Amino acid sequence: MPKKTDSKQDTQDKLDTKDSQEKQEPKKEWIPIYRKQLHDAIMYAKGDLSMAEFAKRCGLNPMTLSRAINNNIEKPLKEETIRTMAKISGKPDILEYLMRANGYVKNDDEERRQEFEQYLQERNNCREKIQSVIMGTLFDNGYTIMPIFHTPLEDTDPMLKESKHFLRTKVRFALRVRSTEPQGFEPDFWNFTYQLFSAEGLSDKKENYEREIKRQTRRMIDMTKDIFLRDMWEPEAFDKSLYSIVFTNKDLFESYYKVFEDVSLNGSVSLILIDLDNQQVVEERFLSRRDGRKDESLFRSKQQNNQ
Repeated sequence: MPKKTDSKQDTQDKLDTKDSQEKQEPKKEWIPIYRKQLHDAIMYAKGDLSMAEFAKRCGLNPMTLSRAINNNIEKPLKEETIRTMAKISGKPDILEYLMRANGYVKNDDEERRQEFEQYLQERNNCREKIQSVIMGTLFDNGYTIMPIFHTPLEDTDPMLKESKHFLRTKVRFALRVRSTEPQGFEPDFWNFTYQLFSAEGLSDKKENYEREIKRQTRRMIDMTKDIFLRDMWEPEAFDKSLYSIVFTNKDLFESYYKVFEDVSLNGSVSLILIDLDNQQVVEERFLSRRDGRKDESLFRSKQQNNQ
C-alpha cells in the first residue's frame, strides 16, 4: 500500500501551528552560545562550603556538580540550575558570572556576545602562549622537559593523589624538568596554575582599574587558598613538587604577592610574571620557606645562577 503523503493544505496547517506555538513561547532572557569551563565560577560561588554541601543546598546531584567543575559536560547546565546556584551563593553579580561561565549571554546583547567570543579566543591564545613561553625559556636554558599533563594533579602526581582534608590543588598543566647539570632543587613535578586577566581596558579610569585589581586579587586568593592549607596540613605532599602561580598582569602579580610576602611555607611555591607581548618570563618570585632554603629560578640561565 503506497505511503500517504501530506497535502499542501496539511503541510501549511502544520507550519501555521508551529509559528503560533513559537509566538506564544516567551522570549528567553539568556541563550547558550558555546561550552566553557565552569570550575572557577562554581568554586567562587560556593565559597567556604564543601562541594557536597553546596550541591545539597542547590538540590543538585553531587555527580552533576563534579562533572561541571571538571568540564565533563556535553552541554551547558540548565538556566534554572545556574539561578539556583546564584541564589544559594548570595554573592553580588554572581548570576551573570555563572551564566557567562556556563556559556550564556543576554539574548538581545549581540555586541557583547561578539566581544565575549573574541575574549574567549584571546583567552585560549593566552593559554597557549603561557605554555610556549615557559617551555621555550626552559629549553633555551638547557633543560629537558618531560611530558606535559593537562589533567588534574590528582590523576598524575602520585604524591598528591589524595588529600586527607579534601583540599583541591588546582593545576592547569605540569612539567617534569631535568638538567644534565642540576642547579639545586629540581622538582619531580612542576605544577602550574594561572589567572588570565588584563585590566588595561580600565586604565583610563584609575579608580576602576584599582578596584578591579583588588577584586581579582581576592578571587585569586579564593582560587588558590587550598594550596596554602595543604602546605600547612599536609606538607609531605609538596616534598618533591614546585607549585607556580602564573600572572600576565604586573599589578595583579604585585597585589597578590603583598598578601603572602610575610608568609613562610613548608614547600616551594613561586609566582611567575610573564610578558605575553614580548614572549618572555619577566620574573619568578619564591615565597619564603620555613627551613630558610632559597630556591633558584630555573628561568635564570645557569651562568646567572652561578654568579
